[in-house]
Amino acid sequence: MIVNTWTAVEVRALREAALRMTREQFAERLGWATSTVQKWEHGGSRAVLGDRAATLDTTLAELSSEQLARFTAALTEAESDRSRHSGTAVATSTTDEEDDMRRRTLGTLALAAAATSLAPARVGGSDAIRLEGIAAELSAAAQRSGGAGLVGDAQAALDRGLALLDSGTFDGDTGRMLMSAVGHLATTTGWLAYDSHQHALARRCFTEALSLAATADDDGLIARACLTASSQPISLARNGQGSASRALPLISRAADAMHRKPPSRIHALIAVREASALGVLGDRDGFSRAIATAWRELERAEQFEPIGDCPAWLRFVTPQEVRGHEARGCADVGRHRAALALFEVAVTEHASPGNTANTWAWAASGRARVGDLDGALEGGTPVLEQLESAVTSPRTVTALRPVRRAVRKLPAASEFCARFDALEAEKVTT
Repeated sequence: MIVNTWTAVEVRALREAALRMTREQFAERLGWATSTVQKWEHGGSRAVLGDRAATLDTTLAELSSEQLARFTAALTEAESDRSRHSGTAVATSTTDEEDDMRRRTLGTLALAAAATSLAPARVGGSDAIRLEGIAAELSAAAQRSGGAGLVGDAQAALDRGLALLDSGTFDGDTGRMLMSAVGHLATTTGWLAYDSHQHALARRCFTEALSLAATADDDGLIARACLTASSQPISLARNGQGSASRALPLISRAADAMHRKPPSRIHALIAVREASALGVLGDRDGFSRAIATAWRELERAEQFEPIGDCPAWLRFVTPQEVRGHEARGCADVGRHRAALALFEVAVTEHASPGNTANTWAWAASGRARVGDLDGALEGGTPVLEQLESAVTSPRTVTALRPVRRAVRKLPAASEFCARFDALEAEKVTT
């Protein structure tokens, strides 16, 4: 990972999140005075320059994969906090600050990918860490804006990672580390492709990730790849294009990989995916049992696993995430008013911009299903505004389809329908 400009936000993320050091410990490690570090952290947007920035660059390059993941997650959380405190909502247009952050993210990805492509024939742990950083940045960017604008960058980075595996020279430990890093990147690329309705590419990426996970004997990657891949058949089944039964063996494999692991959000996510699959299959009792398990596992995880200790890719597993899937499952088994009540709560809970837009789309569709057409139109319009400006997610466009069908005869909906049709033609490929 490359930091183009060190400001107070990046310095604090490096010290507090990545290294978990006091200011005095951090200053001693860097070789600068504690007062100097304090000045950096109170400097707002003022850049740290020269030898000081070079010292920070060196420290960043020395981070382990877990430390780098915590650093990236802290930067993402800091950006979300800025958006939330400035009053950003689903109906708000993209701010200049968000545009700048997006440019920085994509610029960092390009630089990191270029560096990876120039890696020497002898591959080391730093190459694996670099790939993990790219995957983490892609995931964070997708949470902000959806997957459609990122698939190309992700696929290019994945190709470079696979090239390192095919042509590089490395020892056994480095090889397993590299396989895991490329596997996480393949999983991320698969999710971005799925979110963009590039389903054939998504399946190839998930297959690659599972193969690498098995070879590296990485249970965590096996679980992540299986659970991410299971989203695709569940989503396709909801649209009449697939079978949710295909998801169940993937979910079962993830559960086997995580068997006997301590309380964690991974167990809540396993139960969420099982509930979603069973809901689409019409199994009311099975859905109810699985979603109850998801809530119980999330409660245990929040008690025993601080959010900063879990892998960055799992931090989206929050009450809002579980509630949103519970609402979708209720709709799948015909409990539409219960689904709408859950969506009404979910839209008030904090989430990333991409997830917020998706939840609002499902909530608007829930209103359409119970006959509240005016409410569906009112709730769906802000989602259109996000899709036209900040969020590039064909999956969210698809979630709005029930609103488009329900309100088509309303005189007040003519503009909404025209805008939706234009978005669907532009962003939805299947």
